[in-house]
Amino acid sequence: MASYFGRYADCLCVVGAVSAGYVALRVCSHILRVTYRAVRRCFPVDPKHYGRWAVVTGSTDGIGKSYALQLAEKGMDIVLISRNPQKLSAVAEQIVQHFQVSVKVITADFKKTDIYDNIKQQLTGLDIGVLVNNVGMVDRQFQYFCESDDFEQQNRDTVNVNVLSCVMMTSIVLPEMVQRKRGAIINLSSVFGLRPSPFMTVYSATKAFLRYFSEALNMEYSPQGVTIQVVCPCPVKSNLTSGVSRVMDSMERWFYPTSDVYVTAALNTIGREPCTTAYWRHELTVPGFLMASDSSLTSYLRGVRNRMMEVQKED
Repeated sequence: MASYFGRYADCLCVVGAVSAGYVALRVCSHILRVTYRAVRRCFPVDPKHYGRWAVVTGSTDGIGKSYALQLAEKGMDIVLISRNPQKLSAVAEQIVQHFQVSVKVITADFKKTDIYDNIKQQLTGLDIGVLVNNVGMVDRQFQYFCESDDFEQQNRDTVNVNVLSCVMMTSIVLPEMVQRKRGAIINLSSVFGLRPSPFMTVYSATKAFLRYFSEALNMEYSPQGVTIQVVCPCPVKSNLTSGVSRVMDSMERWFYPTSDVYVTAALNTIGREPCTTAYWRHELTVPGFLMASDSSLTSYLRGVRNRMMEVQKED
């Protein structure tokens, strides 16, 4: 080997040793961070510490419903906000039957922009300790940006639901949290908000907004006792991701928890991790997702798109 590289052999050995040391250092650093987070999650913050009431948007299905049920189980009174009155009543009844807490229901369609004065009025006077900005929608799962006939309206709806709702709900709740010097706001982003994701363009961009919005707010208000957390899950079983779940293989489903399992993990990170994927199997997935080249990611997501189109044709 030395004769082949000649006078450069020693230099290459040094470069190789430095590179190996750097990789080993990164691996050890990652292991230490994961261990540190795991230990902190064993000592979760009691959400009642932040206040009496928890407000959950998009609370009739999936992650939002799981947050509402599990926060009620921990003894918090719950405000449910969603657009379907029948589903809201069903979730409210379920909470009242199983937990000794109060429940308030607000019907609101977050695709609309004139709903926030009514929401603010109905939240007035409540000691709101936790706000979960969960409501969201996917703009045409795994399609090209202008593929569908009504893509302009869908894009407006997606921005209103995913972005405007979070900004406006935070604007309503945050000032009183600052006055009381306590509170937690949880904003549901997505792994697709951690980097540009083709075939989910508007959804990916709105979720990236939530990440930057949340992290910047947390820098501003954590010194004043208010925690703003952004949660970035990989796909979780819910109505929002039902199309994706149908085309996943067995390995992909291993990373695909129920909303109850996911939220149980996520609640252990409140006040501990300002930006988190929360669930340990998702934490195994995210590094590969972030390190993949643009071409590799595009190829993978195009494959998911093709599988979904095949399933739709069979239907």
